[in-house]
Amino acid sequence: LSSYRSAAVIITQRLAASEPMFTEANRGRLFVMLRHPIKRVVDQFYYRQMATWESGFDPNLATMSLEQFAASDRLVENFVVRSLVHKVTTDVTKDDVDLAKEILRQKFVVGIAEWFDLSVVRFE
Repeated sequence: LSSYRSAAVIITQRLAASEPMFTEANRGRLFVMLRHPIKRVVDQFYYRQMATWESGFDPNLATMSLEQFAASDRLVENFVVRSLVHKVTTDVTKDDVDLAKEILRQKFVVGIAEWFDLSVVRFE
């Protein structure tokens, strides 16, 4: 952990993986840029259809419609909630959503991707 203290900024999509870097003695500030969940899913679908270089590439997506993708088991529902409450495989509940909102409220400065410039000003 002592080597982490020299880092001024850490950028990650996997908050849980970075958790060991932070302690009471080595605290951090968390900034998050959130996207509209439907826009995120639509972009995820089109990206995963062509991203042959990604480990999660699925050639079956190339023949699916967006509606089929949304109804399939390939869609990761509630990605942000799942990431914040460490819930990967079981269904997300209202309590999980409430906990995720509370984590965001207490621990993050929140920006909105669609309002990027304003969000960056907020982060300053």
